[in-house]
Amino acid sequence: MDDTKITKLKTLVCVVNPGKERDLVAVLTDYGAFGFYEFRAEGMVSSEILSLLGLADNKRIMFVCLARAEDMANIRAVLEREIYAKPGDGVAFVVNVDGFIGARTLYRLAREEFAPADNH
Repeated sequence: MDDTKITKLKTLVCVVNPGKERDLVAVLTDYGAFGFYEFRAEGMVSSEILSLLGLADNKRIMFVCLARAEDMANIRAVLEREIYAKPGDGVAFVVNVDGFIGARTLYRLAREEFAPADNH
């Protein structure tokens, strides 16, 4: 019988400006997020509009990761305080896990994350 305890997880999507990646990952890791995927992204707003708004570059870094649902309030608070402190710093939002990954992948990720460390 498998004794793996599956806790409720949420998918967190974070978009930051280039150069903020390390800060973001450090904060998220400290607060229990795992399973990071990083994507280089480019916004779809025209350069003229970005220039008018003082946002010369539309390149962004997007992270998708998992976190325990119970940790999301703390993660949200620290992101607002340390990563998204002012307008233009980026955006973060939470998506139900089943919106991104299937049950089999979720089970594998949960087993890997919560399994005892292998001390080989």
